[in-house]
Amino acid sequence: STGMRVGELVNLNTDDVLFSERECVVLGKGDSERVVYFDAKTKIHLQKYLESRKDDNPALFVSFRKPYKRLGIGGVEKRIRELGHETNIKKLHPHKF
Repeated sequence: STGMRVGELVNLNTDDVLFSERECVVLGKGDSERVVYFDAKTKIHLQKYLESRKDDNPALFVSFRKPYKRLGIGGVEKRIRELGHETNIKKLHPHKF
């Protein structure tokens, strides 16, 4: 768990991530910057995700289909709910992570 809020996650850009240090700089409440760290597995998955993308949007997370817009809070919540249904996990939401 990174302790990152969903709003912080969707505001990340690819250049906010420093893979060599497994960290990213997030803009928190009150426009305060802080460093968030992630584990080696997350690094691998993020790199594979970025390599698979076919767009040049600076956002770290974008929609699955064209025009590949920045994913919003609602988009993250929807996808996590869908994953919960697919895996029979009830009431799954981002705060569980």
